[in-house]
Amino acid sequence: MNERAETRVTAVIVAYNSARVIERCLGALQDVDRVVLVDNASRDDTIACARRAHPNVDIAANDRNLGFGAAANIGFGMVRSEFAFLLNPDSVLRPGAISELIAAADAFPEAGALGPRLRNPSGRIERSHDAWLFAREGMPHRRDAEPEVEGPCCAGYLSGAALFLRMQAVQAIGGFDPALFLYFEDDDLCRSLKEAGFSAIVVPSAEADHVGGGSVAPELGSERRKYFHMGWSRLYLEAKHRGKGRAMREGWRRAARYSAKALGYMLIGQAHKARRDAALLSGTLAFMRGRPASPAN
Repeated sequence: MNERAETRVTAVIVAYNSARVIERCLGALQDVDRVVLVDNASRDDTIACARRAHPNVDIAANDRNLGFGAAANIGFGMVRSEFAFLLNPDSVLRPGAISELIAAADAFPEAGALGPRLRNPSGRIERSHDAWLFAREGMPHRRDAEPEVEGPCCAGYLSGAALFLRMQAVQAIGGFDPALFLYFEDDDLCRSLKEAGFSAIVVPSAEADHVGGGSVAPELGSERRKYFHMGWSRLYLEAKHRGKGRAMREGWRRAARYSAKALGYMLIGQAHKARRDAALLSGTLAFMRGRPASPAN
């Protein structure tokens, strides 16, 4: 094909207070002709850093934090290329990753999503693909002994930290479910793609470094919001894919567990873990009471 690989792809990045990491992320995209940055009302210098880091960055600046999925959908609406490469600001592509993903997408035209192999800051492989959420809940918690895939492989789930998407597939399913403010959007997207007849494929020959949690500077409020939405979104997927009755039963089970754990951690002086489980409890109860996920939480 005569067309340069980079012209077939638009990078889409959703940012929120990501000034610490955005320049490195964009610095690895210098060969990509177009980058779309959707900023969720950052209070730091994310936008200024992005403009310094990439000459062809198009910025959509939201006046409030819309959440990851809704912001990504705005970015998808700005894409005119065949593929979109959705990246977290704390993900950095390694050389050749885009060419490897395009080659795999051409080889597997039924693939709606493809994911590179991710490595953590120490260089170790980070699990970036898995079974579908409800399937992997029945698997052992520790699965370190599982062999790494050596070539392209179908998966039930690909990490949204670095997700290469065929725009035809994204348009077919309408993008991310905007009701999910944060967490489990990638699980839900991969499931929607499968139900629409597309596959999700991990491509280990393409690699990216992933800081993990590096998109937003850690602070007490952001940690509480993180676990609130983790609790809320988990039950939302239960209701969406298994029914409201099952979600409520799961919610009561989780509420009892989080309550006991929060109290236990408080009694033994592990305040951080107590706050984590209290936030998970709060998100769980919010969903059970019919409250939508919202930036105010």
